Amino acid sequence: MINIRMVAIGERTRFEFPNVVQGSGQGKAARRPVYLGCTDAPVDCAVYYRDHLAPGTAIEGPALIQEYASTTVMFAGDRCKVADTGEIVITLGNA
Repeated sequence: MINIRMVAIGERTRFEFPNVVQGSGQGKAARRPVYLGCTDAPVDCAVYYRDHLAPGTAIEGPALIQEYASTTVMFAGDRCKVADTGEIVITLGNA
């Protein structure tokens, strides 16, 4: 026997994300120059700590959102809002 395939069909309960209560507010750490795209000069960006962003926090780019394992880069014109469940919902400026 080389291959065995199985298909299972069933129902499961819908998963719901819990609301986040952590975050102390804006979480703004600093500002720093960052090279974005093919520019000759750095852009002055606000830097935020991800774990300090409270639900409902809105940020406009250019900005960086730092966390322990990644960095989210927002270009000029991009906007984001932290959802009640903690996700960062980004609207691109060129969309």
